[in-house]
Amino acid sequence: MLNRGVYLCLTLLLGTALAGKPEGIDFFNRGQYEQALGELKWVAIDGDQEAQTLMGIMFLKGLGTERDAIQAAYWLGQAAVEGDTVAQRTLGDMYLAGDGLPQDDNSAVYWTQQAANKGDVSAQVTLGKLLLDGRGVRRDAQTALYWFTRAADQGNTDAQYQLAQLYERGEGTSQDAVQALRWYRTASAAGHKAATDALQRLTHTTAPQPVLQASSPVPLPVPPNGPLKKRVALLIAEQSYQDRALDLEGPINDARLIQDSLIKAGFTVTVKTNLNLVQMNRDISTFLAGVDSNTVSLLYYSGHGVEIGGTNYLIPADFQMNSGLTATEAVAQGVDIAAFYARMPAEAEGSLNITILDACRNNPFKSRGLKGLDDGQKGLKTVGLTGGTGDGTVETYTAYAAASGQVAQDGVQNSPYATVLAQQMTVPGQVLEVMFRNVRQEVARRTSNQQIPTSYSNLSSEFVFVPDK
Repeated sequence: MLNRGVYLCLTLLLGTALAGKPEGIDFFNRGQYEQALGELKWVAIDGDQEAQTLMGIMFLKGLGTERDAIQAAYWLGQAAVEGDTVAQRTLGDMYLAGDGLPQDDNSAVYWTQQAANKGDVSAQVTLGKLLLDGRGVRRDAQTALYWFTRAADQGNTDAQYQLAQLYERGEGTSQDAVQALRWYRTASAAGHKAATDALQRLTHTTAPQPVLQASSPVPLPVPPNGPLKKRVALLIAEQSYQDRALDLEGPINDARLIQDSLIKAGFTVTVKTNLNLVQMNRDISTFLAGVDSNTVSLLYYSGHGVEIGGTNYLIPADFQMNSGLTATEAVAQGVDIAAFYARMPAEAEGSLNITILDACRNNPFKSRGLKGLDDGQKGLKTVGLTGGTGDGTVETYTAYAAASGQVAQDGVQNSPYATVLAQQMTVPGQVLEVMFRNVRQEVARRTSNQQIPTSYSNLSSEFVFVPDK
C-alpha cells in the first residue's frame, strides 16, 4: 500500500502532466514544436491519446526533434490501439510505406479501415485505392466505389477523380458517362489537374454530353453483401518449440493456406508464428481489443493445446515440459483462450467473432511423466467460447479440428482439416454453419472417422465468407 507521501507525490505529478496538455497543444498549433514536445511528453506517458498522436507526428516529421520513425511508430501505435483516428490512419500509411515499421499491406489495410470506418476522409481514399489494387485485401472495385463516394461527398478531389474513373470504365458499377462527367467536373473545378485533363480528353473524343442536373444527387452505393463490416483475422501457428519433443510439421503451412482463403474472402490477415507466452498473450489481447460493433473477427490457432482442470490452454513456443511438471506449473505457462473473450468490452457488442482451434494434436505429455495432466493425449475440451458478459450481444462461433479425446492429424504440407477448411471458405454463398458442417463431413470422410471436427454456435445472424456472384 502506498504511504501518504508517495501518494501525494504521484498525484502532483499526474496533475502537472494533465495541466501541460493545453499548453502543449497550443505550442504545437503555433509551430513551437520543441516546447510542445516538452509539455506533451508526460501527458503522453500518462496515456492521453491526443498527446500520443501529436508526439508520433512530431517524431515522424522531425518537428522540434530529429526525425525518428521508430519513436513515431511507438507513440502512434499506443494511440491507435486506444482508438485515435488520426493515429490509426497515420499508422496505416507507415505500414504501407515501410516507414519505421515492416512494410505490411495487411496491417496497412487494417489500420486504414479502422480510421475510414470513423469517417477519416484521407483513410477512405487510401482504402479505396488499396481495394482497387488488391493490396493486403481481395481486389474489390465495388467496395472501392463505396469508399470513394463517401470521401467525394465530403469534397475530396482525389476521391472525386477516382470515382469518375470508375464510372467511366464501368468498374464496380455500371458504365455511366453522366456520372463520370459530373465527378470530373467537380474535381476539375477544385483544381484537380488530372480531372481537367480527363474533361479535355472526353470533350475532344466523345459526342456532346447530356446536361447534368445539379439537383440530382447520386445515392451512396450500398456496400456489397449488406451492411459493411470490417473483416480482420489473426492466425497463430506454433510449430517450432524450445522443447523439440513438441515440434510439429504443418502449422505454418496450414496458416498460410488459411490466409490465402481469408484474403479472397475480404479479410485483413495477420500471421504470427512460434510465439512465446508473452507474445501470444499480447497479440491475442491486442487483436480482440480492436473489435467493435462493426467487426467480424477470426482467430485461427494451429499448434499444441491441452485441457487442464476443465480449462483449455494453448501451448506457446517457450513452454518448458520438464519431467515432473505439475498442472499448476503448466497452467502458468499456457494461454487461456476463453479468458480473452470473457473480457471483451462493451464496444464489442454486435460483433461477430469466429475462433478456429486446430489444436487437438497428439501431445507427448503423458510420456514425460507429468503430474496432474490426466493422460495428456486428449488435446482440447470442445466447448463454445462466450464473448463479453455472456448476455449474447457479442456473437461467437467456435470450431475445433477434432472432438474431445480425438487427435487431429498433422501434415508436412497441410493437415486434412486445414485443407478442407481453406477450400470451403471460398465456396460462394455458404452460410457459416453450413460451411463448417461440410468441413466436418469431409474431414471425417478423409480420416475414416478418426477425426471429426466440432463446432459451437452463438450466432443470431447469418455470415457468408464469399457471397454468391
